[in-house]
Amino acid sequence: MVADAELKKDAGRDVVKSIKYIFYIIKIYMTQLLPKLVLDAGTFIFDNLLGIIIVIAILGGITILIIINNITFPKQKTKVDKVIIIEKMSDIDKFKTEANNNLKNNNTCSTLTNKEGCCSLGTCVWATAIDNKKKINKCVIAASTNSAKGALIPGSNGPEDKCFKNKSGNFLPWEEYWYQDGSNLKSGKGISAQECKKFNGI
Repeated sequence: MVADAELKKDAGRDVVKSIKYIFYIIKIYMTQLLPKLVLDAGTFIFDNLLGIIIVIAILGGITILIIINNITFPKQKTKVDKVIIIEKMSDIDKFKTEANNNLKNNNTCSTLTNKEGCCSLGTCVWATAIDNKKKINKCVIAASTNSAKGALIPGSNGPEDKCFKNKSGNFLPWEEYWYQDGSNLKSGKGISAQECKKFNGI
């Protein structure tokens, strides 16, 4: 018990010594280091007082001039790399016509090998003919359906070329053609063989 009491007293003395040491350091800083820092700062300001006053005066004068003359500094302009113009599509019919014209070519029609696929575009018709007792089926460009009475069903005027040239070099008519009308396929009759004879020898 006596030993424990002695240990507690020693610990208390150590704490007191530590506190005294901290206060001693603070005292040295306040009495020696702090005055030195203040003195050095004062010496610097005093030695450079003229320069400091000149810099303050110049900055103050510039600020006053900017305020009085309402001077503004231009912002950096944004550089435009590319301009994309999006036009409003106001004429749906015109857009459809242009799209159909792009599809209306032999490269598109000739690649279609069945009646349904050919007629579904509206720019092609499925045409048939007989050449030397052999039936010919082909997807060909449809004739224009614009008329004075207005637009007709696409493909209803038959193929654009009413006649075709066979292997012998003679022109024969497309005897029948098919086109799309809504969800149904409808057929039409071609021109007579007599009308195609005028092209023979060309």
